Amino acid sequence: MINWKKIVCTLLLLSPVLLIKAQQKDSSNTISDSSITAFVKSLQKRGADETVRSIEKYKSGQLAIKQQHLIEEIKNYTQKAKILLKNRIDSFLISKEIKSTSEYLEIAGDGVFKNKSNTQSQRNLAVTAAIYTELLDRTTLRQKQISTYSKNLIELRDKIDSLNADRALYMFPNNSISTLKYIKK
Repeated sequence: MINWKKIVCTLLLLSPVLLIKAQQKDSSNTISDSSITAFVKSLQKRGADETVRSIEKYKSGQLAIKQQHLIEEIKNYTQKAKILLKNRIDSFLISKEIKSTSEYLEIAGDGVFKNKSNTQSQRNLAVTAAIYTELLDRTTLRQKQISTYSKNLIELRDKIDSLNADRALYMFPNNSISTLKYIKK
């Protein structure tokens, strides 16, 4: 019969020796520290280079997005300016109105200011005042229309000029193909 007590005692006595032997360093598996350092430095350099490239790529993408946005805004405001210019104020009609207004002023004021008789009737003065008021109202309305048109046109020009002044429009990509595509826009 096998003596289990002897086997267990032997295993208990040998186990610390086996554990110590198992923890010893394997001499065939050593790598020099300098080669690990060179490898790590190489990886770090590649990582740093890739980080720089990634940041440049991101900035380039952001610049392209901003340029596209600016170009679209310029096109939008240019289109609005074209529509405004298409619906322009008729300067020939305005010239005719100014001329006819001058003639009406002369006719209405003829009996009151030039060929005065000794007596001015209340009726003549009231009619002249009504004509002058109507001419003033028409002229004021026309002047407001011209001012509004002019203001809108100037605002559009200022918006287009401010968009054109953005430095991002004049920064070109490093890639020649991308630069050619950008110039064609």
